[in-house]
Amino acid sequence: MRKLLAIYLAICSTAFLCTSCFNDDEEEIVTSPFAALTSFSIGSFRVYTPGTTLEGKDTTYTKIVPGSFYPFIIDQKSREVYNPDSLPMGADVTKLTTGVACDGLAYFYTDSTDTYTSVSSSDSIDLSKPRKLFVASTSGTNIQSYTVRVNVHTLDPEKMYWQQLPGASLATPQRAIIADDRMLLFGLNAEGARMMVALPLDNAEAVPTPVELSGGVIDLSGIQQFSGSLYADDGSGALYSSADGVNWNSVPVSAPIKKLIASQGSGESRLWAVTAADSIAYSTDGTNFVSVQKLDENFPLHNLSVALYPLRTNPNILRTVITGYAVDADASAPQVWSILSSEKQWSHYKPAGDGTFDAPALKPLSVVHYDNALYAFGGAGVVAGETVDAFETIYHSRDNGLSWKPLVNIKLPAELAGKNVPFVASVDKENYLWIVAGGEKPVVWRGRINRLAF
Repeated sequence: MRKLLAIYLAICSTAFLCTSCFNDDEEEIVTSPFAALTSFSIGSFRVYTPGTTLEGKDTTYTKIVPGSFYPFIIDQKSREVYNPDSLPMGADVTKLTTGVACDGLAYFYTDSTDTYTSVSSSDSIDLSKPRKLFVASTSGTNIQSYTVRVNVHTLDPEKMYWQQLPGASLATPQRAIIADDRMLLFGLNAEGARMMVALPLDNAEAVPTPVELSGGVIDLSGIQQFSGSLYADDGSGALYSSADGVNWNSVPVSAPIKKLIASQGSGESRLWAVTAADSIAYSTDGTNFVSVQKLDENFPLHNLSVALYPLRTNPNILRTVITGYAVDADASAPQVWSILSSEKQWSHYKPAGDGTFDAPALKPLSVVHYDNALYAFGGAGVVAGETVDAFETIYHSRDNGLSWKPLVNIKLPAELAGKNVPFVASVDKENYLWIVAGGEKPVVWRGRINRLAF
């Protein structure tokens, strides 16, 4: 009450001083009993970001960010004022200018000195901690107390947070497919049996029981999701389908299938394969395959990764990018081929230059579409002529696989570094990147760039 009385007295004093300046025949000042905050904003602020100079020395970069990018909400019921979109990490909120509109007079209260400061757009104030903002009526008969809180991100938006989850009990994981709210994992257990694990994405801590597959001896690494079912070849010309991923049945085909390579959705869905006649063909019904081009000697058939994503300029058109090796024992850079859902011919993305920006020659290699780019990582190999260890670096391409560069801020789990183990990777709709690693101690990792969760 003592604090509120101090404001009342200040207002009354202000009102008295103002009215005493007028003669009796001049217009009388009209006061109001209303007190309410109607608008709150902050001015431009500095953001400090640690970095490195071209010489490799640590430094700090500064930029000015307009406060108008971060509007504030006034909750009149709870009397709270805050920004729903947090300021970037490194924002200096110790010296903020503020813009206030209100019915009445506004004062910031400083607890440490028990003082009140009239709000001014030209004076800065420390808002690193919640501050009390009082709005008093000009009549001195009413006062409202608000709590102003400036939210600032405490996580680096460009860093990736990784979470280790229970292992999937697959010594040799070979394929991961996101199907609705589950991730279907296919691979071999320690005894070599062909298994499927249905990992619920909304309960990542769960440890589901692996189920042994029945039916043909299919190529687990080439399983494709097409028209509501799963399809796989057996490497000997036959094609199989499954509704649940466990029970597989033979499918009649118009041509023997050498290898399934991809599946496209959007518009006319297509299941792509290489036939026994060494032609690239597609099917719209999972049975009849239409050949569109001869198999090129550089087309990848081993250690395949398939990335499917919409064009940023036209989300109705999907791009499919295949990355892998044309020859299993090939030690050169992986081959990259691409096709749009509006096309019927695959294109070879031939790298240019001296090999500096070639796709990383890692084995095993996994390529996924993440954060509007292609991410590549995997076992030990050679990159730009240099030997690299397993899970050492993530390489990314923002031109659909034509050129590749190492990522600096985004890191793989440190526990995987140097471990040459079989693994598969996938990305779910919540922007989580999943890595399912096998070996003697199978483990599952789930990571997400912090800003993709904001």
